[in-house]
Amino acid sequence: MDRFADAPDRVRQHPGNPRRLAQRGLVLLLAGLFAGIALITLANAAPSLADSAEIRSDPPVSTSPTERTKHGPADAAGTDTLSIDDPPLTRAATQRRIDEMSPVLWLAQFGRVTIDPRQWRTAGRGCVYDHAAMEASPTLLTLVRHGQTSANIDGVWHGSTNTPLTEHGHDQASAVAAFIEANYQPVCSVYASPLDRAHQTAERIAGRLGLVPQLDSGLREYDLGDWEGMSFDTLYHDKKLFDNMRADPDYRPHGGESPKQVGDRLVESLRRIVARHPGERVVVVSHGGALSIAFGILLDDDYSSWNRMMKNCAISELVLDPQPELVSFNRTEHLPPGED
Repeated sequence: MDRFADAPDRVRQHPGNPRRLAQRGLVLLLAGLFAGIALITLANAAPSLADSAEIRSDPPVSTSPTERTKHGPADAAGTDTLSIDDPPLTRAATQRRIDEMSPVLWLAQFGRVTIDPRQWRTAGRGCVYDHAAMEASPTLLTLVRHGQTSANIDGVWHGSTNTPLTEHGHDQASAVAAFIEANYQPVCSVYASPLDRAHQTAERIAGRLGLVPQLDSGLREYDLGDWEGMSFDTLYHDKKLFDNMRADPDYRPHGGESPKQVGDRLVESLRRIVARHPGERVVVVSHGGALSIAFGILLDDDYSSWNRMMKNCAISELVLDPQPELVSFNRTEHLPPGED
């Protein structure tokens, strides 16, 4: 009997045993099933992989934090991973978080942007959008105030007065150009006021992007006519300019413009630019006073409501459709130290 005590175990281990063969067959069947599923998955993913390869082929997108091509500044985690699970932001909450979020994340929370890197690709130093993917997305206006001028230092009003940039203003223009190149790609066009201070700033930005700035007279600064060159102190205390502006939208200094005229032409220019560039990002270089009036009209339906001024070469982001919303305001972390 001792000879056969372990017989069942020896039988189970015998390579020819039917139970052992059945187990092997089951393993092979499961392996074949999983292999088939994997092949089907790869076949379905092939078009997406091919598209991604095409997107990256011209030119390759760098993965370094400072060079990677992005829709806007990185989020607080330093990545481009976006979430749209949070509830929509109110205007007050938007103001509180204005410097904490990337423009695309902010827009995604409003459900306006489908985050898909295949929406665009770079081509040379310009950009080519996938308009089928972008047609539902709003145009992003990247607004830049011109660099420093002598009028900013002296505290006098230069509206229609054509003042060039100071040396520090040129440094500011170079800094904002580099920041836009690194963080606000792709930019498909650059527009600017024809006044030298705005045009010179736009040339620095456009030069970094391989573009040529387009001049739009509607983007110029508020013209005060005979009061050009007066100090802000004189305009405020003696001429009561700002009191009269708030009281009467049609108030015009001698030979100058009314706030209504300034706001209407600037808003008209911005809407015209948006119509020309659906779903794209456009840089617009303009002036502090004119932009403040436009913000009031667009965001509050009140030309006199906006009492905040963008700093020289600061960046703000604005969308106009389906309704005007401010994405970010007065970003200055890129600017060199020095007097504004």
